[in-house]
Amino acid sequence: MIQRIQTIYLLLIALISGLLIFVNPSYAELKGFDKWTQGEKGNISVRFNTAVYDVKGNVVQTENLSLMTYTLAVICLLALFGIFLFKNRRLQALLTAFNYILIALMVYYIVRYRDNISQEVETDAAIGLFFPLFLPVFNFMALRRISYDEELVRSSDRIR
Repeated sequence: MIQRIQTIYLLLIALISGLLIFVNPSYAELKGFDKWTQGEKGNISVRFNTAVYDVKGNVVQTENLSLMTYTLAVICLLALFGIFLFKNRRLQALLTAFNYILIALMVYYIVRYRDNISQEVETDAAIGLFFPLFLPVFNFMALRRISYDEELVRSSDRIR
């Protein structure tokens, strides 16, 4: 039964993580001074798939954040795969719980780039940067509904 409420939550997880991979509506622009700028004013533009370091308009270094892209792709695929596991609720709950580990890995990966700048002058962030905050919320709600369905099936088995 694909019409269950956890399907909507898992679909939202897949939609958000897929949106972050392909559309990339999120970025953080950090401006300040650090060793990579040799004391000059520069900025780091961090998106979910690249980090661009520049000083006075010249690109110093571009870093590909492929681990972040792969993590988001796995989160999206696990959520989509979990939608069609409605007959095997234990495996569906296991995949949904595994998404928590991947979301924690993604958060660690984001926090790692916070330390690249020591003296922060200005920070600019897009609204899409807050999309990952919804992933653990929807994941928790989907996991609750899956466990609720499992309890409902177990209680109905006892009545028979």
